[in-house]
Amino acid sequence: MQKIPVLLLPAPNPGLEATRSELQTNLFQSGKADLIDRDRMESALSEVSLGKSGLIDSKTAPQLGKMTGAKKLVSLTDDEKRLHIVLTDIETLRVEYDGSGLSSEKNRIFGELVQVVGH
Repeated sequence: MQKIPVLLLPAPNPGLEATRSELQTNLFQSGKADLIDRDRMESALSEVSLGKSGLIDSKTAPQLGKMTGAKKLVSLTDDEKRLHIVLTDIETLRVEYDGSGLSSEKNRIFGELVQVVGH
């Protein structure tokens, strides 16, 4: 099985950094994802003038893919107690996974995401 190059975006707020780290560990341990180095990601984000805003659109996503080698993009957000994770194909911009739930359900959400990354 070939690993999929995945770009895990920075946490949009400091409160999600630990959750992002857990998600990164889950993706790595699954053996299905080849995670893009954080320095290379941050360099690419700043080069396309996104910084930590997280504003990815149909013009910037392909640029990020070319600059980092990523095929998939994972974003992580929250609103109060709900966690939201989206997996997007960088070339087609097709959302391949869109999961959410209470913060206490993050292991379920992580597991669902990992299953989709390998397909």
